[in-house]
Amino acid sequence: MGGSRLLHNSRFYIVSAAIILSAGVFAWLRLQTTSNQLLVIQAEQCYGFISIGFLYLTLIISPIRTIAGESRLKRLLYARRGFGLSAFYYALLHATITLWGQLDGPGNLHFLPSIFKWSLLGGVTALAILAIMALTPSDQLIPHIPYHWWKRIHRLVYVAGALIILHVWTIGTHLMSPVVQIISFTALMVLFGLESFRFTHFLSRKYSYFGKAEALILSIILWAIIGIFLLMLPTIIGNYHSAHMEHMA
Repeated sequence: MGGSRLLHNSRFYIVSAAIILSAGVFAWLRLQTTSNQLLVIQAEQCYGFISIGFLYLTLIISPIRTIAGESRLKRLLYARRGFGLSAFYYALLHATITLWGQLDGPGNLHFLPSIFKWSLLGGVTALAILAIMALTPSDQLIPHIPYHWWKRIHRLVYVAGALIILHVWTIGTHLMSPVVQIISFTALMVLFGLESFRFTHFLSRKYSYFGKAEALILSIILWAIIGIFLLMLPTIIGNYHSAHMEHMA
């Protein structure tokens, strides 16, 4: 019976596909280069970006359900746990390769520049949050966790998302390509636009004096503020790669 339930569980197929994909990515990278050092760097980068992709899917499902209707897309909501587990799996691969493949162990962390240390701290904190989220969706644990605590725990995913944005930006190497910058900015604006609408939709439902027109206007204002912050991020928070290039010049 347990095996039958497993085979009818969408999360099983999502996580299985993620594991198979990780092996395929590594094999493909191995075929592309004979340099072990370059292989480590490329694997660390690929796994990090794939983790972000799975986390993005995890985050965007909720606002999409709000727009489509809470009663719809129930299967997608259930599958979200599989995306979250996959995000944690790839983040763990990313962190492991970084620590042991690139840095040769935690003993070398003190040699890193200060901005790198802060960036890694943010990344480790995000990894810890994803680990907690990977454990709490367990069907065995859910009945023993009060619903309000379960909701609070899973809201930490937004903290993890913010820390990952800062983690990626402060190192900066991955964001030097204009194409990557445009794709990243567009993806974040879509997500934040949907989340702004979901938040104001919640306000309009909870407070009768908060009409749909007011909710829409507030949603647009919040979206614009977030967009301005993202555009100003390079001037607000330092970036190691940019500072290093200026120093070299």
